[in-house]
This record gives sequence, C-alpha cells and structure tokens, in this order.
Amino acid sequence: MKRLWSYFNQNSYPIIGALTLLLDYRLTKPRKSKVRLALFMFQVISLVAGLFILRRGGSTVSSLEALQAAIGGGTPTLVEVFSNY
Repeated sequence: MKRLWSYFNQNSYPIIGALTLLLDYRLTKPRKSKVRLALFMFQVISLVAGLFILRRGGSTVSSLEALQAAIGGGTPTLVEVFSNY
C-alpha cells in the first residue's frame, strides 16, 4: 500500500489530468463534436501549461560551501529541502 501511495504521490498531476479529461469526455459526450473538441483541446493545453508552470525551479545555492556561508552569515535563512522521492 505504501508503494502504491508513493507512486500516486510522484505521478499525481498526470493521473488527475487523465481523470479530468476522461470525466470531461463523459460529460460532454451529448454535445456536438466541435464544442467537445474545443473543450478537450482547451483542457489539454491547460494541463500542459500547468505542468510547465508548476515545475520546480533551480537551486539558488550551487555548493556545500555556499550553503554553509548562507546559513552561518548572521542573517536569518530559510532552508527548504525538496526530494522527488
């Protein structure tokens, strides 16, 4: 169960995106095909744009020495730790 949760946690954005597209297809099935295609394309473009917007940025500290200098510099420092796993 923990492994399944870890998989979902790492891939939640594509999974939720696919479920959203599937739900939209089911809800818009009675509509005309041009409207359904336009809604589908809007959702796909929105999901891809969201993937690029929500990407994590690069590190502002490039080495261990720079990190130690920033922490020990006498000013308050916020350290944020992030891992993909």
